[in-house]
Amino acid sequence: MLLLALLTFLLAFSGVVGFLVVVLAGQQGVLAQLSISLFHER
Repeated sequence: MLLLALLTFLLAFSGVVGFLVVVLAGQQGVLAQLSISLFHER
C-alpha cells in the first residue's frame, strides 16, 4: 500500500517536473520573445 502510494506520488511528481522542463526548454524562445516584447511595450 505504501509502495503503491509512493510510486503514484513519484510518477505524478516526475510528470509535473517533466512537463515544466518541457515547457521551459521547448518554449524558452517563445517566452523570451514574449517577455522582450512586453518589456518593450511597457
